[in-house]
Amino acid sequence: MLRKVERPFNEAETTCLRSCLEMKPRGLQLKVTLIPSAIAGVILLLSASVFVYGFHAISHVNRGAVIRSIWPVAMGISAIFGILSFYFFYMFVSSHIRIAGYMRKFIRERLPQIRSVLEDGRASVTIIDSDSAILISDLEDEEPTCIYDLGDGTSLLLRGDDYVPEEAGAPWPAQHFEIVHGTLDGKLVGIFSVCGKLERVRVIAGAEMPASFLASDEPASEAILPGCPDTVLARLQGPKTAKH
Repeated sequence: MLRKVERPFNEAETTCLRSCLEMKPRGLQLKVTLIPSAIAGVILLLSASVFVYGFHAISHVNRGAVIRSIWPVAMGISAIFGILSFYFFYMFVSSHIRIAGYMRKFIRERLPQIRSVLEDGRASVTIIDSDSAILISDLEDEEPTCIYDLGDGTSLLLRGDDYVPEEAGAPWPAQHFEIVHGTLDGKLVGIFSVCGKLERVRVIAGAEMPASFLASDEPASEAILPGCPDTVLARLQGPKTAKH
């Protein structure tokens, strides 16, 4: 069953929004990208120094000494470390640039919206009660997709990393939960008031889903789809992969 109501934010929802305002993106970015980048860069410099010094040493000794020297071995090892550290240095730096862009956009655009939503204080809430669902698991870099039976011949689809309970340790999938949006901007605040672990859950591996579903954003999360979960799943899988 699905119901929609509008009410003031409760304490848990207000706390969730305020925690976004208290985020310290610079500290997070330092831990996630800058420190690993610095470590990889130091290893890269050390490897390059060993390789160059070894080449210089070899060029100033005779051939017999080269064979007995440890420098060829040291140069080979430093070359391997240099290649690996260059790869990780590049990955961490590119991640740093990408995350920095996300952080700037979040600070510039989203934080003022959150402040306005808190001042407005109104929540648009979708209340879900369900007794069965299908869980599509093992999705790459993404939380499982849930298809909830709404009991009226329709199903609710939830997909994406944002559609998991905000409360730590809450049962999921659940019999009852609330999807909360800010009334002012319509943006998702989170999933709250989760209770009752859902017992009738059919689990489908992500490998059983077609690439068209995995690569597409459609159907979007919170979509109300015609049919029970089994019917919706068969439609998403398509004629080639659907089980009969």
